[in-house]
Amino acid sequence: MLKFFKAKSGPLILALYIILPLAASIKQYLNGSFNNYLIFKYTFINTINGDRLFKEQPQFFLDSNHYGPFFGLLFAPFALLPNFAGIALWTLFVSLAFFYAIRKLPIPTSQQNLVLLICSHELLTSLFNLQSNAFIAALIILTFVYAVKHKEVLSALLIAIGFLIKLYGIVGFAFILFTKRWFTYIAAFIVFTALLAFLPVLISSVPFQIQGYYDWYISLSTKNNLNLGSIMQNISAIGLIQKNVSADASTRNILLGGIVMMLLQVALNIRRFRNLRFQLLLLSSVLLFTVLFSTGSESATYIIAFPGVAIWYATKEKKTYWDHFLLAFAIVLTSFSPSDLFPPDARQFVREYKLKALPCFIVWLEILRESYFLKPKPAVHA
Repeated sequence: MLKFFKAKSGPLILALYIILPLAASIKQYLNGSFNNYLIFKYTFINTINGDRLFKEQPQFFLDSNHYGPFFGLLFAPFALLPNFAGIALWTLFVSLAFFYAIRKLPIPTSQQNLVLLICSHELLTSLFNLQSNAFIAALIILTFVYAVKHKEVLSALLIAIGFLIKLYGIVGFAFILFTKRWFTYIAAFIVFTALLAFLPVLISSVPFQIQGYYDWYISLSTKNNLNLGSIMQNISAIGLIQKNVSADASTRNILLGGIVMMLLQVALNIRRFRNLRFQLLLLSSVLLFTVLFSTGSESATYIIAFPGVAIWYATKEKKTYWDHFLLAFAIVLTSFSPSDLFPPDARQFVREYKLKALPCFIVWLEILRESYFLKPKPAVHA
């Protein structure tokens, strides 16, 4: 089986990662289900027209924008195209960015192939929503890749891009632990964030950008309050606990608990920062944490978390029956549950009780357990 993953599946997986976005684009365009693309498109149009970025515009799209002002400029190449071409190229770009990020991981090709296959259905879910989440996942993974290679400036640039798009990218700062030049890393992030934040001034104005960032803050604050009561949002460890354990459980306390557990993962492995196994465990943990402890997590967001499951499983040397079960559990309940593979009543039940988060939460706890009791090994430099 490993020989297949290593020798024969590479071109097939690349073909899959090209076919999936094109198939999703055709289906959603023909069905008229490309609202998210229109939101992204009008982020750019509103920027060049000087219109407020976060107001509702029901004549063009439903819902409202929640992406940073920088995203409008980033999306310009797709917004300038006719809708179908823009949709197709956007989904292809997102898919191939994710593919490229996995290919850059410092692990054998066979393990990369396995990760890509495990994530393929979750990617499709995100592509059907025309979301940017697979691109955000790629940015976080590449932030890790360049951090372990001690390319601090490039790693910091990717954090800045992810942060200015959707805030999630800031989690990449965890990988500063694997770099040698902390001051350079932090300074580069500050400089890149300042430059990129106001780069859209090239197509707008300074007052417009300042207003845009203030409105973004208000938009995210409002959205956070709405997420807590939404069946389609807060699909996270926070939502799972509040729905099934205690409705009065504090969001802040759950988040703080998650942060403490992550800090303990780091504190117990200070001498293993150059150990590739620990580095991959922390990458997996960060990817899962990003989604599990965000009230904004929805089904399509799990393309950020699911690589954490896949990387943990694919890179583990000695897999137990428990490991196999957790992977199968995650594929079935997390990845397959939003699809037509589940009957409508079952899909509704999973959504209502936030059960999509359950397998990923258990895998995250397993990753922490492994990290807490990681056996000493010679350092492996990536």
